[in-house]
Amino acid sequence: EGIFGRAGVAIPRSTLAQWVGICGVRLQPLVDALRDAILGRTVLHADETPVEMLSPGKGKTHQSYLWAYGTSPYDELKAIVYDFVESRAGENARRFLAGWSGKLVCDDYSGYKALFANGVTEVGCLAHARRKFYDLWANHKSVVSEEAIMEHDVARPVVVGFDGSAGARARDVAPPRRHAPFAVVVPRAAPADVSGCALRT
Repeated sequence: EGIFGRAGVAIPRSTLAQWVGICGVRLQPLVDALRDAILGRTVLHADETPVEMLSPGKGKTHQSYLWAYGTSPYDELKAIVYDFVESRAGENARRFLAGWSGKLVCDDYSGYKALFANGVTEVGCLAHARRKFYDLWANHKSVVSEEAIMEHDVARPVVVGFDGSAGARARDVAPPRRHAPFAVVVPRAAPADVSGCALRT
């Protein structure tokens, strides 16, 4: 509203909100089609992140969550569907993935556990595991954790960002610079089914 106002165009906030709402309604069939497309894949990645949501009429915010469900970096279909919900409850993942029974790459958040009891295969994320070793190295200069990082990076030498772009070879970067909070470490050769993460047993 302020941006338009500075340009000399007065558009009421209610009109702007209505435009956004109309866009959401008109784009919903595309979102539904994309959801159906990714649920046809055998490997998916999932994560959730907190976002602040303004409570209408209260002038205050409360914590909501944006859940992301995406295809593997090795999948021909490059897609992520975001699901905005007001809680981190595991029922949100169960609702979104209802009827799906592939391999789910995710962190160890307990909200995913009910899926694993109902036909979904849990695939642990090596980036999350590596992060624990990195934290130990960064805080205590642990020789054991540095060795674990080196072994991990030799086995999986290419760091790939969420956008699929390849970064520097991880073993060519000193341990403090190897860690990227939003990086996924994957092997150079594409595995058939788990996208470079270890199956939990």
